[in-house]
Amino acid sequence: MARKGLHIGIIPDGSRRWGRKNLKPPTWNGMESGERVKDMLMHILKNYPEITEVTIWAMSTENFQRSGTDKKRVLSLIENLLDKLMKEKTVHMKKIRVSFFGSKFDEIPQSLAGAIKHSVELTKDNEKLKLNIGLGYGGKYEIVAAAVNLAKKINERSLIKNLKGISEKVFERFLMVPRPLDLIIRTGGEKRLSGFMLYQAEYAELFFSDTLWPDFTTREFDSIMEEFRNRERRYGK
Repeated sequence: MARKGLHIGIIPDGSRRWGRKNLKPPTWNGMESGERVKDMLMHILKNYPEITEVTIWAMSTENFQRSGTDKKRVLSLIENLLDKLMKEKTVHMKKIRVSFFGSKFDEIPQSLAGAIKHSVELTKDNEKLKLNIGLGYGGKYEIVAAAVNLAKKINERSLIKNLKGISEKVFERFLMVPRPLDLIIRTGGEKRLSGFMLYQAEYAELFFSDTLWPDFTTREFDSIMEEFRNRERRYGK
């Protein structure tokens, strides 16, 4: 698969712990978390032209099993983030193209579904930076779903004539986010991927920060990028 610019993945972990630490009420909707996402995207656009795709894991499939209050808080955060992004002049200057992926769209509020549809339609022709937002996403589910959809195409004989025609490039066409990741940043102190883009993470450089997501700064992002640039990437060779 051709690599055009850098693709970075972000697991913005630690917002709930930040809320408890800062004595936020249970109804807290995570405004600081949304602001951090927006600020980070603006910083990337301004300072890192080599980054052309950003994938953010907003909610996992397991997150949808959380309490109603907590799930509502995160979904409200995503809707608020979209509202702020759509008001940014950088978006209207054809800078950011928004895309959503996952498996739980039938469980989101109608207002968020409308905001998603609006943001995707409004930014569909934008080219500078692609923003993928994972909503109800799980890495194992993505791989299984891709295999099932590929099998359907084989059965229909609309893609390839036999199993020998299956290649990585063919399979990757059925992934929710086809491009491989170059680096992954996880905040919040946990040092694991927890199922984040298992296929795409094959040769990604991993960075784990102890900082809770609402406190994650552009300065720390810059430090990570500096270290990333100094790493030797051999892709197993």
